[in-house]
Amino acid sequence: DIMMEAHTNGIALVITCVQEHAEFYCEGLRGKGLTSTIEPTE
Repeated sequence: DIMMEAHTNGIALVITCVQEHAEFYCEGLRGKGLTSTIEPTE
């Protein structure tokens, strides 16, 4: 579902978590060649 949302909309929310975990996941995605950013929740 996340892949299709990103494909269709050009962006998708993958996970909401604490900063430390977000940094870990972000680096993992980037390591696989994907664009990944960390943004605060609203």
